[in-house]
Amino acid sequence: TTNVTVLDSTFQGSRGTPFDALSQTGATMDLVFGSPGHGNTIHNTHSNIVPFAQDLAVTPTGTETFDINSNHFDSASAVQAQGGVIINAALGTATATGYFRNNTIGTSGVANSGSSGNDPALDVESNGGGDLTIVVDNNQMYQWGSNGAGFLLQAGSTSGNPTTVNATVTNNTIAEPGTFAVANTAQGFQLNNGTTSGENFTTCLKFQGNTLDTSGTGAGGDVRLRQRFDTKVQMP
Repeated sequence: TTNVTVLDSTFQGSRGTPFDALSQTGATMDLVFGSPGHGNTIHNTHSNIVPFAQDLAVTPTGTETFDINSNHFDSASAVQAQGGVIINAALGTATATGYFRNNTIGTSGVANSGSSGNDPALDVESNGGGDLTIVVDNNQMYQWGSNGAGFLLQAGSTSGNPTTVNATVTNNTIAEPGTFAVANTAQGFQLNNGTTSGENFTTCLKFQGNTLDTSGTGAGGDVRLRQRFDTKVQMP
């Protein structure tokens, strides 16, 4: 068991992801990353960042609870995918439960500061059959790359594992796609429920009070809700 609290800290030089929290299979972790008045800043200025390094990664294969609250994440512009936040209940052994709230990803008016290349600002996934319960509330997301959406919520690749996904997405602002996203078809918010033929799990999504201001790019709209294969989506 590992319990971690990170407050009032600045991360500004890492060749890979500056902060990565993952409980391995059979392990338990609780993460508190920021709180009101005590948020953290991740602004990676390393001169040789590897491709696909995020600002923050929460990617358990074991059991993890988390509260990511009142932080600022932004990225240096790069050609390769870089930056943004990923939360992924990876593999069928994973159970991830928590909050992503009161955070800012990117800086309004600063090109590609949310993420660059082909990364969303916020990527929330159950990939491999993990269970995920998350509240995403009162966040601001600006200047993101593409990969389908500024905020991508995706479940799939279950490998036959029973999967439970419950997401509450409320009071968020998604605006100002970055220059990497403009040339691609992407949405401000996308639910991609099911990625492999034959999948039949159910996802519950509450989507309420969000503001998406011309956040779609190319032929993409502001919001796309995709129920695929034999999966189900329940929405109040």
